[in-house]
Amino acid sequence: MHPLRENIRVTIVAAASVTTGAALLIILSALYSSPTNLYCAILVSVLYTATLSASAYYWWYLQQYISAFGAKVAIALLVQLASVALSAIVLSLASPSGPEWFYNLLPIFIPIGLLSWILVSLIYKNESFTEPNYSPPPAERVVQETISVKEGNRVHILRADHLHFVQAYGDYAMLYAEEGKFVKEETMKNLEATLPVYFARIHRSYIVNTRMVVKTELYGKESYTVHLSNGERLRASASGYKLLREKLSLN
Repeated sequence: MHPLRENIRVTIVAAASVTTGAALLIILSALYSSPTNLYCAILVSVLYTATLSASAYYWWYLQQYISAFGAKVAIALLVQLASVALSAIVLSLASPSGPEWFYNLLPIFIPIGLLSWILVSLIYKNESFTEPNYSPPPAERVVQETISVKEGNRVHILRADHLHFVQAYGDYAMLYAEEGKFVKEETMKNLEATLPVYFARIHRSYIVNTRMVVKTELYGKESYTVHLSNGERLRASASGYKLLREKLSLN
């Protein structure tokens, strides 16, 4: 689940940051370019900020699949281009002379946008949000040895030991098993509490079957890559990796 949807404090801070950023761009665009009316300055600043913020929101889901630095740079530049293009298009419809002075503002908008994107990426990478408490569940918990998954008119019954890993899928979970992958209408938190003890929550987005783990390696600062016997590679946070080591009895 996206951290903005599971932590109200983070949501409030993010909303305040976006509002502050938009206000700053409005002030700078009004002072720097002296547009004919304040409406244009407000419109372009809000559009640019909204596009950038929406892209940053979905980057949370995408960034875990992209490890190449060049690809990350390309996406950052593409987001900037899309934000500028959308703002210019809408502004041209609202004011024929608007895009001309807006282009003079790009030396201000682009650096601020890139810095904001870098900051968001670093926050996501370092997982500065409050993480779930990765502690072994109590012994008296109810364990799911089989998991039922409804697919249309069919119901699949999956054995827990056939699961390779579970991935967060919005408010649901994606189960990767020997039989294929299935969407389960259940939260990661509930699955973490009811799967057998050989499963470990290694990341906000992943619960892994520790019997499938064949290798781990350092991915970045306080971040790790977990290799499974089926060839899959999953990201593990520092606290998730610590729990995995305990499950595997690693020194």
